[in-house]
Amino acid sequence: MRGRVAGGAHSLHGGAAGGHPRRRRRALAGAAVRFTCFDGAYSESLTLEQARRSDVLLALSMQDKPLTHEHGGPVRLYVAPMYWHGQADEYIPTQGTVEYRKQVERTMGGAKKVDDFYRLFLAPGTPHCGLNNGSGATVDDLGALRTWVEHGKAPRTLPATLRNASGEQITRDLCGYPQVSRYDGHGDRTAASSFRCVSPARP
Repeated sequence: MRGRVAGGAHSLHGGAAGGHPRRRRRALAGAAVRFTCFDGAYSESLTLEQARRSDVLLALSMQDKPLTHEHGGPVRLYVAPMYWHGQADEYIPTQGTVEYRKQVERTMGGAKKVDDFYRLFLAPGTPHCGLNNGSGATVDDLGALRTWVEHGKAPRTLPATLRNASGEQITRDLCGYPQVSRYDGHGDRTAASSFRCVSPARP
């Protein structure tokens, strides 16, 4: 996401443009950084104090070049412990998310260890921000995350309502990566009960 400071020309790591240092500090105290997803589907605000925290990742440069205010900077990098990604995402390729997951596995010593703190679910046929956006396609990812955090029960699947190519509502269980959903050979093809999560076939 890209960020802009509300209420004047401020810097995350500096003061307000011009003026006495004490006045700059007073101006910064009420300032906020507004982060907006590039397609406008999601936004949030952080105070400057929150934006400076070590657990909030902010990119101030990319490929050795500064991400200036004019170019939509700074960019916030957000990594959640659990998230879904639509496999028909027209803006952010699913392959990049999968590759990131693989890199984490290589760094942390395998998928089993990574599953203790980070899970990925891929949503078939789903475009960018295609769930929980008022279209009728939904997933209770927040409920699953709350159950994991509060009761220690990590999700194996995320029950979801999707839209097929004809615009019909169908139900599916989003499988935890690397598993994929496969039709079991009988039953209603629009119902999640007719599918199961299996390991993908090796190429």
